[in-house]
Amino acid sequence: MPGRGHEASAVQGRGHGSAAADASPDDARFLARLVELAAGDRPTEARLADLLTLIAGAAGASDVAVATAGRHQRTIAWRADAPTDGASTLADWLEAGAVSGRAARGGLPVARLEVAAAPGARRAGKGPLRERRILVPPGHRRTSLAFAFRSAAAASLLEDRFPPSRSRPAASVVAALVRSLESERELAELRHADAEQRRFVSVVAHELRTPLSSLSGYLDLVDGGDARGIDAGRAPAGENAPAAVPDAERREFLDRARDLVAGMSTLVADLLELSRLDAGQLRLSPAPFAAAEVAQAAVRDVTPLAMERGLTLQAALGSRLRTVHADRRRVHQVLVNLLGNAIKFAPPASAVALSLRFEGPAGLFTVRDHGPGVADEERALIFEPFHRAAGAERVVGTGLGLPIARDLARRMGGDIGLASRPGLGSAFVVALPTVEDVDPASVAAVLEEAVARAGAELSAGA
Repeated sequence: MPGRGHEASAVQGRGHGSAAADASPDDARFLARLVELAAGDRPTEARLADLLTLIAGAAGASDVAVATAGRHQRTIAWRADAPTDGASTLADWLEAGAVSGRAARGGLPVARLEVAAAPGARRAGKGPLRERRILVPPGHRRTSLAFAFRSAAAASLLEDRFPPSRSRPAASVVAALVRSLESERELAELRHADAEQRRFVSVVAHELRTPLSSLSGYLDLVDGGDARGIDAGRAPAGENAPAAVPDAERREFLDRARDLVAGMSTLVADLLELSRLDAGQLRLSPAPFAAAEVAQAAVRDVTPLAMERGLTLQAALGSRLRTVHADRRRVHQVLVNLLGNAIKFAPPASAVALSLRFEGPAGLFTVRDHGPGVADEERALIFEPFHRAAGAERVVGTGLGLPIARDLARRMGGDIGLASRPGLGSAFVVALPTVEDVDPASVAAVLEEAVARAGAELSAGA
């Protein structure tokens, strides 16, 4: 719907005759330029931006946006870097339902395309948008052009400046380029997804191959094989293999085999969890709960692991009355994951700390260790599936814990940030909303400040 102080109306092209019948020399020049831009060898996005600039100029408009309706969705495109916000305002207007004809029918989902203005394209001057008009070109009821004008006088000339002899071919060419741009972007997304899937399958195969080979070797040993070559993952056999294995060694081999099976089970469980997250099939039950209680439970659950490594666990959780609004079980999972990760990387006899504080709309859980830290160039990769930081080969894990933890936090309206200083340690900060329907941007702002503060504290050795 048009905004306050704006006038809107549907402007229908004059008549339904052919464009050639009404064409003038100016129309011929416009059509020639239209074809020239559409058939150019520049990227589709640049050609579409040029076409929208040409159409706006021909109509005497300051801004233009286009909506095309397909079988499954309605696509809205506009020039994204005009000096005013007119084009995006028109796009909002189109999306709100002010499109005539089939383009507004059936509640079609909207896919918005921001088209960057081409280099050297004529730009609209600054000033308020005073008029808006929608043109549904004759014969193209699935395409609508929305214009903004500086004055009512300029808007009143739309039918004269942009008759059917111009609007009909313009709508056809723009709709064709929009569809082409959609196809290019969909193809690029499919190629990226295919590459990611291939990489994922390759990594999973690698992660499972080594423990399966070792497991096969241990089972052969239990059955009376030879211990030579186990580290290389080979199952020894042959005429010189001993007929039996002492019971003590047999139990040791079985224990190692069980550890391998447990590791593979964890990997498979993490893969299933990640798959459900990617598919949006993970069910969450957000509700208010005492954040300190869940944090304390997480500390209690990782205490045996910390004792085994000779580490001290510290908890500064504050008031037990403050709440966050999230899925209690999943928050516990995230904190256990981060604490376990910190314990794995912390040096012996050091401390791992969990703190909880509240700032504005967010509760902040911070897990800090004194481990090797994460290099700046790896910080952006630390949440990628299967990524292992340099020097982390000795640490046992699937490489999926951090990606899962971050995705869970995001699906609960929060996020996870990392502050790290090589040689000084790392601090993972989890921000979660304190109440329902908190603006994600406000939670993100609190998290950004908390990560910066944690980084300064690491640098200062505090």
